[in-house]
Amino acid sequence: MQHKTIYLTISAAILLAACNNGGKKTTSDSIPETPAPVEAPAATAAFSLEKVPVSDKPLGTFPYVSLGKDYANAEQNPIAKGDSALFWVGDHFEVVKGNVFFSRVKGGGTWSDAAFLQAVGDSVVALGGVKVNESQVPSDRITEIEQNRLRFNSGYGFIGFKPTATYVIRRADNIIWVQATPTDDGASAGWIVVETNPK
Repeated sequence: MQHKTIYLTISAAILLAACNNGGKKTTSDSIPETPAPVEAPAATAAFSLEKVPVSDKPLGTFPYVSLGKDYANAEQNPIAKGDSALFWVGDHFEVVKGNVFFSRVKGGGTWSDAAFLQAVGDSVVALGGVKVNESQVPSDRITEIEQNRLRFNSGYGFIGFKPTATYVIRRADNIIWVQATPTDDGASAGWIVVETNPK
């Protein structure tokens, strides 16, 4: 009888504890999880011409940059002396004044946008230049170059809809800007070269 009384007492205590707990989870389970901190996206480094190293490598004849044996200018546009063109540097257009060369470019074989941009980039680097940016210009920024594109249309390619690569060759006495953008026909591109303070 005594054992039965002890058993009933223990059972009642367990039942009472369960009721007081109200079916809630244990303390460790009820602690709210702390959300992981959200990291802000890394800011795009602002373009600075001062960060571009100065080159003293021989340039040759304007527009200086060689397209290589697989590409050729499809036009013979006159040099626009003392004019300006706009170059995309990742978050804005730089207005560059000087002598402007522009042309449409065609390839001698199977066309590749990436291969063309690589060829231009290799030529610029060989002259001591650097790539400033390679990205697709946001379509809502194209209105900023509308007037300039009327004069140098073929040199801008299909800008805003194809990737645009921008390069700079910094010299002690002037700067050469190069910009290349494929067109939408899958067989050509446009490019612009501007030399500031031409001799």
